[in-house]
Amino acid sequence: MIHAIWTGGRLGLWAERDGSHPTTLANTPDSAASADIAPHSFAIHTPELLSLLATPGVPLVAGEVTLALPALHGVPLPSRPLILLSGQTPETSGVAPTIAHFKAPCVFVAPADVPPMVEWLIEEADRPAQTRLIIAPSIEYFAVTARLTLAL
Repeated sequence: MIHAIWTGGRLGLWAERDGSHPTTLANTPDSAASADIAPHSFAIHTPELLSLLATPGVPLVAGEVTLALPALHGVPLPSRPLILLSGQTPETSGVAPTIAHFKAPCVFVAPADVPPMVEWLIEEADRPAQTRLIIAPSIEYFAVTARLTLAL
């Protein structure tokens, strides 16, 4: 699932896998996680992220974002749409989730390139045979925002 966040005056795109397939970012070059901010355990690594999001005419800059996400016992919970698609229910054992910070690889998109990038993501997600790109509601939000901005 591809997510979007506005940070540092540009759009950051990061992605997560189904939480049942954790990645280990702590031992990769992607991770510059400090001792107090853990790496997101099922975020997609930078090389795959760059490959997934390669859009003609839109330069991408690899980076990292810090996210505040719901977590159980220091592990991020999968996004609700991923939970619904997988048909799984996260095991909470009656414990309420907390908000925790995680580092995740991302790619940054310059403000001028946001409209074509988010429109491309929506088109890719809407293709009937397309199963590799699932977009989060944040992508749709930035698409609407970009359309409004261009209409002003």
